[in-house]
Amino acid sequence: MKKEYMMYAMTLGLIGDAINEMIDAVEEDSPEGVKRAAKRFTTVTTTIKEETPPNIFAIEHQELVEAFTLWNVANKQATAMRSENIVEAASAALDKHEGFLVSIMDRIYDTLRN
Repeated sequence: MKKEYMMYAMTLGLIGDAINEMIDAVEEDSPEGVKRAAKRFTTVTTTIKEETPPNIFAIEHQELVEAFTLWNVANKQATAMRSENIVEAASAALDKHEGFLVSIMDRIYDTLRN
């Protein structure tokens, strides 16, 4: 496997770990967990946007940036709500965007494996 592919895979692994932490925080069903997830978005968004993927992953990477940005916007909207609605809104945002993020990451990993 090319070195640039391995480096990209390692970065994706870190991004995936951070996304899993955010999912876990939202699934705590507490306003504090949702707010903690929202704070992680800034770091992960910066990492994703600054990453230059190998050309073979350019399309998938752009899709990943867009999907993550949409989830980020939805989560920010959730955190702006009143406390009793924050968990429900963040969970709905997660349900809407998690599958798309996972499918993009799966396509990238499938390409890496082949």
